Amino acid sequence: MKKLIGNDWDEVLAPAFESEKYQELRDFLKEEYLKNGLSDSQINLRIKDGRVNGEQESNTKSIKHIVTENIFTFFNLLNIG
Repeated sequence: MKKLIGNDWDEVLAPAFESEKYQELRDFLKEEYLKNGLSDSQINLRIKDGRVNGEQESNTKSIKHIVTENIFTFFNLLNIG
């Protein structure tokens, strides 16, 4: 089994993770999530915590903004005028 906890608790928790009960619970949970997905309360909790896949704000400039920013500069005004 792949260990997800990588700290000093590995030694203490190893027997619990290898137990039959843990494996049954883990298999049950995997099956439930695959079959049903998240519950409404789990979804709402994730939304509240900000753990959502959504549209991110764009940190880039539009082509129009880049062009106007580079054409209408102080240096260009001195050369034209």
